[in-house]
Amino acid sequence: MFNFHQMTQKEAEEIANDWKYSGMYSFYDMTADEEDYAEFIDPIKRGKSYFSCYVDGFLIAYYSVNVIEENNIEIGLGLKPEFTGNGYGLNFVHAVMAHVTLQYADVNFILSVALFNQRAIKVYKKAGFISEGIFTQNTNGGIYEFLRMAKINF
Repeated sequence: MFNFHQMTQKEAEEIANDWKYSGMYSFYDMTADEEDYAEFIDPIKRGKSYFSCYVDGFLIAYYSVNVIEENNIEIGLGLKPEFTGNGYGLNFVHAVMAHVTLQYADVNFILSVALFNQRAIKVYKKAGFISEGIFTQNTNGGIYEFLRMAKINF
């Protein structure tokens, strides 16, 4: 169902410039934070750690990976605005983890999610992630609370 490949510049530009979320979720617009936008749009800074996700030929999501330690991988996830809240999240999270484990064996997954995003937190819990703590971060022109979550694979 989900097809992944290394993100192209064209895809990065579409996601960064065209994907606009409504209400409180506009926090996730790439244009909401200059530093995030600059990293996402620059192929050198983006490197080989971003992947695009297609379903039936349509770009619907992306994810990023950051190897923290040998078996600890931090992931970042993004669904196209019109696909959020429509039941795609859990299957997407599982597909991302399966795709990552093709490249890295025996990994523990780590992610951070804005504390207000209870919709995503619910999905991550269903996928087997546990809460590890709350931290604050200066981003998008303010200070926000984030929940750090992990899925430990034995």
